Amino acid sequence: MNDFAPLTTANISRMKMSRNNIVYISYGTFERLKHVKQLDLDNNNLKDLTLDAFLGMDSLEYLNLNISNIVRIRGFRSNTTLRVPPLFAGKSILEFNPDKACGPNLTVYITASTLVLSCIIGSVLAWRNRWWLNYKCFHLRLLIIGYYEMEDAREHQDYRYDLNIIFPDEDEGWVLEEFMLAVQEHLPDFPRNRIVCGDDDLPLGSTRFDAIDRVIENSFKNLVIVSNASVDDANYLMMLQMAVAHMNDVQLENVVMVFREDIPDNQLPYLVRLFLSKNKPYFQWSEERYQEMLFWERLAKTLTRNKKINGVLPL
Repeated sequence: MNDFAPLTTANISRMKMSRNNIVYISYGTFERLKHVKQLDLDNNNLKDLTLDAFLGMDSLEYLNLNISNIVRIRGFRSNTTLRVPPLFAGKSILEFNPDKACGPNLTVYITASTLVLSCIIGSVLAWRNRWWLNYKCFHLRLLIIGYYEMEDAREHQDYRYDLNIIFPDEDEGWVLEEFMLAVQEHLPDFPRNRIVCGDDDLPLGSTRFDAIDRVIENSFKNLVIVSNASVDDANYLMMLQMAVAHMNDVQLENVVMVFREDIPDNQLPYLVRLFLSKNKPYFQWSEERYQEMLFWERLAKTLTRNKKINGVLPL
């Protein structure tokens, strides 16, 4: 069936004309069906519908056009409910206002809301577990990339001392009672008798200045603790300068900084700022679980190898 002559049947409230291969409805086809409230044109081949085809259907409340290959819908009243294919079979719908003729697409709203909510929850969880994620990413990066830096062939066993720890006098209690215990736990290859930590570990038989200089030159790594107490400690600053001068001489990245606490940039000693500006290794101490695990993982990697450098720090 390709067309309709005007229908004359009156007093009909519901008409079902689905699956009739209807391709066109001419002007005034339903003009005498004033009492029809529901009209079903499902499963036809209609492409272009206008208000003229339904002239006179003043009572029409529901029109089913599902699976009808609709391309264009024009001229319907806003109080007429249209049932059309969800995506109109992939076709372009011209001159059709969904806000007036159809209800809201709940699927789109629900999906969009779920995605936004998932992003917010994911961001919050990522922030709260950032150190755990950072810790796992560090191991993944080691697994994929590894280390390809130019390194000194000598290992820490080739030196007189594995580690020399430089710290301000005010931090001596924390270094000996907390930091050194953690060093021995996380760095089992660095025995205590090969670590110089404070004046009591300096070699005998020379002045303090000469003993410090000898330890710095014969240590695989010089680890510098930076805290607020280090800003005005002249003895500490002298040892730091000696360690940096030695690093310049041997052209090895054998000085590592550990920040015990946050220090305003304008209060950092000159050598510390210079050290950081040259992208030299430094770490931030933390007692938060995963951040502490990451701290020791990274520090252990740095303390077991000496990277070669091709520049010096101006003293």
